[in-house]
Formats: sequence, structure tokens, C-alpha cells
Amino acid sequence: MTKRVDEIYSLPKMRTLLDLKNDGVEYLTKWMTLDSVCKLKTIKNQKLFASFPANFNDSFDSQFRISEEDKRNLAIDIKCSADRHEFGYVRVGTNWTSDSMCAEIDLHIEKTHSTNIACFSTLDPIALESNHMWGLYANNGSGIALQYTIDDLISFAKNNQEFIDSCKFYDVIYSDNPKQINGLNCFWTILYLALVKKNPKMSSDAILTFQSMKSKEWQFEKEWRFMSVRTQEHIKKILPDEEYLKNTKIGSKRFQEQRQDIKNINNSIFDFIKPSRIIFGWNNYDSSDKNKQQREYSETLKKWAIEPDNKITCIELDKVVDYKKSEFKIKNESVK
Repeated sequence: MTKRVDEIYSLPKMRTLLDLKNDGVEYLTKWMTLDSVCKLKTIKNQKLFASFPANFNDSFDSQFRISEEDKRNLAIDIKCSADRHEFGYVRVGTNWTSDSMCAEIDLHIEKTHSTNIACFSTLDPIALESNHMWGLYANNGSGIALQYTIDDLISFAKNNQEFIDSCKFYDVIYSDNPKQINGLNCFWTILYLALVKKNPKMSSDAILTFQSMKSKEWQFEKEWRFMSVRTQEHIKKILPDEEYLKNTKIGSKRFQEQRQDIKNINNSIFDFIKPSRIIFGWNNYDSSDKNKQQREYSETLKKWAIEPDNKITCIELDKVVDYKKSEFKIKNESVK
């Protein structure tokens, strides 16, 4: 299996925020639709909402979608590899069974699906190049774009213990290598590092790499991700124990419900920083009743942003384009 792992997946070098700064990038931007009071409070309270992959608009992004049959076959494959000494002569558990392997697979799938992820981009929200981001993630220009300076993010990451321990920013690597973006291939690597190498950090790094890998079809987003992986010990606390597994069919509704409890523990809100700039999309000023509540949230956010204690630059985009500059025209700007 060692040779197999080397062939299917090698962890690429992940870039850092400092690399971005050295490249001359000034901001990371997060697009969003401001359609609830919770989102408004999150920004005002200097928090960051980092979702679970199951809530993404892409149902397969950062998730292992594997059937019970394929899971069982994978468990048998791992057991047979151990029996044939394909792990070399590293001492592994002699009591491995396909059932115990299924439990390990469930554990690592849950660890992967329980990663908190928040998506950012290096694209400039004023540039026409970002038009698709406004369409996909900010309700066709009726949402907002929050901009955080790279310097502020680097300073915050250095001084926040949660970031030091378990949270990081990762650039998304766009690949057309089918071996790299194949979830099952990557899962072999994750299990190998966890069960054979017994290196949970490298296994977690492999999970993060998998969740930072996308097809080249998405490279227009120029995405960076904030990610936080839960520890294996935390997940084991809420996963079924051996006695429970004996009396409950893996994959049954009861089993899935208990695993779902992890989603309700230690929710998806993280301490964060104030944005340096807030860009309001051109449809924020739509006077129709359907956008009334969203318009009110935008006005509330704008008033908060320009308060003396905040001094956040607010930029309102117009519905017309400056084609010479390939930018949206600015309707109004309040400079901090």
C-alpha cells in the first residue's frame, strides 16, 4: 500500500498568507447575501461563520460520498492489504476486521465532513472580473463583499490561540490530475497516514489538502479557505462505541442520527476580525418589497461600519460599468 499511496497522492506544498502578501495581494474577500439578522450580528460581533461541507451549494465539494457497499469493499481491501503485508513490516493491529475497518472509515469520513470551512477569494469585488462571484454568492449583486487585509489576518492568526492550534487559511489548488481530485484515492492516503504511519497530524493535513483541491473548472474563483479540523478524540466522543455497534446496523437511521450530533457541538462560529472594507452590490438599492428586509440589514450594517470606533470603508457599486477600467462604477464611498 505504501507504493500505492505514493502513486495516487502526494501532498502539495500549501501557500500561506505571507506568500499572498509577498505576491502583492492586499485583501481576501468574502461574498455573502445579507439576508438574516444572524449574519448581521456575526459581522458586527467580529465573528466568522464557517460552514460544514454538507451545507455547500456543491453537494460533492469536500465530502466523501461513498455507498455502504463501497465502504465495505474498501474495508475488506484494507484488511487484505494488511494480511498480505502490503504495509511493509510496520506492526499494525492484528485484530483488524472488516467491521473494525468500517468503523475507522466512518470515523475519518466524519472527521472530514466535520471540518469547518469559510470561503474567500483574492478577486477584487470592484473589478468586472468578479462579476460571477456577485452572481453566485451575493444574490446577483444584492449582497455584500467583506474585505479583510492580509496584514490584519496575519496579525490575528499570530495572536489567536485557536488559529495557532487548529485553524488555518489554505489556498485552493486547482488540478486536472484525476488521481489528485479523486476522493477514494485520497481516502486511501488519509487512512494510511492515520492507521499505518500513526500520524494524526499528517492525516489531518491530507484531509485539508483534499478539501483544498478542486477541478481546474473552478479556478476562476481564485479561492482561499479558512478551515478547522476537529480532533479525532473529539469525534470519538460522539461516535457509537463498540457495544453500540454490535446492536446497531452501520448506516442505519439511528446510527446516522447519533453521528449527526457532532454538528450540534461546538458550532460553526469563530472569533474573527472586523472587515477593512465593505462593498455593497449594485442591487442593494432595489426598492421592491421582496428585498426590503435585506435593504434594511444593509443600511444597519453601513451605519455601524462608519461609526468612529469602527472606521470601515463602505463602497456602494453602481449598476453601470467603466469599460475602460474593466470595473464597476462606484456610486458612493465613505472612506474611513
